[in-house]
Amino acid sequence: MEADLYACWNGILGEKEIFFRVRRNLGRKAEYERLVGQIEELDSKKHRIVAVLCGKVDEDYIARIRERYKKQIEGGSFAIIRA
Repeated sequence: MEADLYACWNGILGEKEIFFRVRRNLGRKAEYERLVGQIEELDSKKHRIVAVLCGKVDEDYIARIRERYKKQIEGGSFAIIRA
């Protein structure tokens, strides 16, 4: 597994970890598909993932990501940050 950033810490209830994917200028279909492939590789059903999107980002791609990972977003294991 590979992430742009990774955080791991020990807490009272055990180890926690978050994987971050950072993307600048998400405006082409190939960039969107690459990001989705990388998120799938990290497995958002097993790990907490945060997608950080900055620069010029096509809002349609954000909507697609939100729809695709709706259950994980609602469950708190996936988040999108628009920076």
